[in-house]
Amino acid sequence: MKKLLIVFLILLISGCEYIEEDVAEEVPVVEEVVEEVIKEKHWTHMPVTYSIDEGCGDYETRKIEKGFFEIENATNGIVYFEKADFPADIDVSCSFLEDCYKKWVDIRKEQGVIYRYETICNHTKGKAQIMAIRGNDILKARIEMIGLAGFSETNGKGMSGFYIGSCGYATTEIHEILHTFGFGHIDDPDSIMYYAEDGVGYTMQDENACVGSRKKVDKEIVDKLVEIYSSEKFK
Repeated sequence: MKKLLIVFLILLISGCEYIEEDVAEEVPVVEEVVEEVIKEKHWTHMPVTYSIDEGCGDYETRKIEKGFFEIENATNGIVYFEKADFPADIDVSCSFLEDCYKKWVDIRKEQGVIYRYETICNHTKGKAQIMAIRGNDILKARIEMIGLAGFSETNGKGMSGFYIGSCGYATTEIHEILHTFGFGHIDDPDSIMYYAEDGVGYTMQDENACVGSRKKVDKEIVDKLVEIYSSEKFK
């Protein structure tokens, strides 16, 4: 019996864009000015409360909570959060993309070759929106995390649709939370606020695909948060 040569091919996703939607009053239309203005916005109190929709599932709920914890830890507890029921200061919900992940096999008997394909579409992983602002005060925000349909959250099988195509870090969650504090995108691939996140494969990824992909909150961002929220106003 002729042996089949197995060849694995994979199409990796890359450059998954984050989308921020900031709704602010009396903010100039010019993009670079908008970002500077929004950076001066702040919450009026500590702790900032958050709610997580149960549709996010166990895995993503833990990652979201990890994101809040990482910001608390980075600021030595000066910025801190409290989980609450809906509605909270920051409401977090989740949605799932249909037909984004595909895996199939192409058997070519005449060539003695099996091709295994895996693709993940280029997609937005999260959206943050400041819902209400009064002067410089942020009053309300929401976050939508976007996973892939067809996994544990939507059909009860396999891994989480938020783990697929990621390295498992809370990078996106921290990124979106910081948007709700008024921080815009930074044109530096090493920044937690870089506009895109590299993706990796699911079952056929290189063993070094996630090396160096974990990001901490930028020192400049930590310093700004500490400067704002260490004042007597927030104690």
